[in-house]
Amino acid sequence: MFPAMIDICTALCSLATQNSGYPMLARTHGQPASPTTVGKEMANFAARLSDIGKSFSEVKILGKFAGAVGNYNADVVAYPEVDWPKVAEEFVRSLGLQLNPYVTQVTYIFCFDI
Repeated sequence: MFPAMIDICTALCSLATQNSGYPMLARTHGQPASPTTVGKEMANFAARLSDIGKSFSEVKILGKFAGAVGNYNADVVAYPEVDWPKVAEEFVRSLGLQLNPYVTQVTYIFCFDI
C-alpha cells in the first residue's frame, strides 16, 4: 500500500478508537437513519481505504519502449547492432516498471474494478 494511504488509515483507526463512544445519526441513501458512532464511521473509512490500497498494490504498472508501433523500427535503423528488446527490458525495469513487450502506439487500457 502507498505510504500516504497507510498514514491515513492509521490516523482513521486512531480516530475510530478515540471517538467510539460519540453517537451520531447515520444516513442511508442520503436520508437520516439509525444511530451509530463517530468511531464506527471512521473505522468504515479506514477499512475501505485499506481495501482500495490492497487493490492498487495488485495492479501491474507496465512500461513500453518499442518505438512508434512496437517494432523498434527507428531504433534498429539507427543502431542495428543493439539488442533493442534487451535494452528496453533493462531500461523499463530500471524505472521500477514491468516491460510490456506487446504494444502499439497506444497502450491497451487494462480495466480493473477497485
